[in-house]
Amino acid sequence: MRINQDIAEKPDHLHYPACLGRKTEIEKQSFEILVYTVVAFFMMGILSMVGVKYTIFAVIPELICGDNDVRIAGLQIVEFVLISALSLLGWTKYKIFNAILLLIYILMVVISLLFRDNVADPIALIVGLGGIWKTYSAFGMWRDYDQLRNTEGFPLFSLHLTEYNERMDEKNGGAPQYAQSQSALPSLDASSAAAFVVSQLDSGMPELIMPAISAMKSADSGGNGMRRRYLPESGKESFILESPMKFDI
Repeated sequence: MRINQDIAEKPDHLHYPACLGRKTEIEKQSFEILVYTVVAFFMMGILSMVGVKYTIFAVIPELICGDNDVRIAGLQIVEFVLISALSLLGWTKYKIFNAILLLIYILMVVISLLFRDNVADPIALIVGLGGIWKTYSAFGMWRDYDQLRNTEGFPLFSLHLTEYNERMDEKNGGAPQYAQSQSALPSLDASSAAAFVVSQLDSGMPELIMPAISAMKSADSGGNGMRRRYLPESGKESFILESPMKFDI
């Protein structure tokens, strides 16, 4: 069977994101096939209960039951239940049943076009066309899912991907990347903090022009850039940390 290189195993678990995405896509499509099949054949089963026959599904019941319409309707409903069961199995890990459903839908279209012996055959034709639209990629889903089942990390690609990212963060410094980016900021005193801000503004915003810079000491700070301020509204004192750098614009 041909290998899908997009989800092939790669060194350092680099295949996890692609495998997780493909697995999620296949499971979503399988669920849509299940819903469509159950709803479509449930409606066809209701019509069978009132005596409606479908050429493709009435062939075997007519061979078994002859002209007994009640038994024919009952056997048609059994066929619909079995087909719905196939879609349920296709929702599990056995994606081959989705491929079988595709073949059934194709057969429904072909028989309904070639033999129009019953009034309800156009209904089978419409259901078959809708089924083909839902299951057209069934063989690719079957192939890829079988490949995923034999791939390292299946089925918990999301869990393994999280654990892998955590291990990479620990290897890079013992903290997640966002924490590392925060800790990478320099610890600066008042004078070098102003210089750091100026350099960041100058490099990140070239339209800002930073002219001459001259040093200035705060008159009431004792030369350490700290100013005490009394707030009469709250009855508390606050301290303002001032940069010893002055910008002359």
